[in-house]
Amino acid sequence: MSEVVHRVALAYWPLIIGLSLLGAMAGGALHVNDSPVYTSDVRFVLDAPDPQAAAESTSIADAAKSIATSPSHISAALALAGVRRDIVRYATQNIELQPLGTSGVLDLQVKDPDREAAAVIANALAKDIIDTRSIVARDRSNALLATLSDEIKSTNDAIAKVDAAIAGFRPSSDPSVSAATLSGLYSERASLAQERLTLQSEVNSITESLAMRPQAGIIEPAVAAAQPDPSRAPIDVALGILGGLVVGLMLASLLAALRPRIKGAHQIEQAFEAPVLGDFDPLDEEVDATLGARVRIAGNRAGVKNFQLVAVDGSREATGLVSMLAERLGTPEVLSSAPVPLNGNGQAIVRARRKSTQPPITVTTFNVSDFSKNGV
Repeated sequence: MSEVVHRVALAYWPLIIGLSLLGAMAGGALHVNDSPVYTSDVRFVLDAPDPQAAAESTSIADAAKSIATSPSHISAALALAGVRRDIVRYATQNIELQPLGTSGVLDLQVKDPDREAAAVIANALAKDIIDTRSIVARDRSNALLATLSDEIKSTNDAIAKVDAAIAGFRPSSDPSVSAATLSGLYSERASLAQERLTLQSEVNSITESLAMRPQAGIIEPAVAAAQPDPSRAPIDVALGILGGLVVGLMLASLLAALRPRIKGAHQIEQAFEAPVLGDFDPLDEEVDATLGARVRIAGNRAGVKNFQLVAVDGSREATGLVSMLAERLGTPEVLSSAPVPLNGNGQAIVRARRKSTQPPITVTTFNVSDFSKNGV
């Protein structure tokens, strides 16, 4: 796990931090032109029976919201508040209506940059919803009552005709025919009277339901909000940072896989399978004079028998230093090998192998430019 952190997070931390900052800036840029928004809510009930389930409450709320978000009602409320807004956007983003459980109470929220306008619009829409529902219900009931009254009037006219026929009846010479005719008239009148009674019962039922219908009204009117709504800027900035961090880690992982790097003594030891004894600056004359002795002492401490000198770059200075160190260590022989190339700034890295069966000291020179295609 620590190796993954070193290869990804520590090796590419500028990329990860840069993308995280870019994500934070993108999240903040979304709110550069934001203005304070105020929310006012009004609670009211409609002239509908108390809901018995959550589905009924939702149905009532949906019907009320369809009225509140209609363009004509929003336009009237905005005109009453004396503000100009985009009606379509206002209906979709600035108006929310939710039922409060199964109580039948509805909560209407209106958001607006003007705190006073938000309260005025909320109250106007709530009143508009109540009035619209009442008008629709009253008109429907009145239309049904008018239809029933017309049917009752027609039935009364039919009964009057039958009564007139009965009153003007003249028996015929055949008593049986007269009796049958008169019986038919009485039967027709009884049927019409029963039909009129049924129609009158329906009228009475509708009238009673109108009288018993729940009363709609505003429970708590909206008032101007004292404080603006909390801004979403911190949330969006945090999301931007998180998104940038994820993208940065993904890119860093991809780069670490396609372009591996070796950095630090620990990774050098892992790559060369040997301990790092130290490093030196070729411009330091004091180090140059004692370099051979220092390498021997470090080798003895590490318990190593076989030394290799790796030049960090393929410059003439580094190659000369390798030859100089081989001379100071008393082993002029130079062997070739193929080590993993390293990053650096013109310094040379001394490492050693613990191989007791090898000769006492062997110095090997490497030209890193031959292996620079590794992307290290």
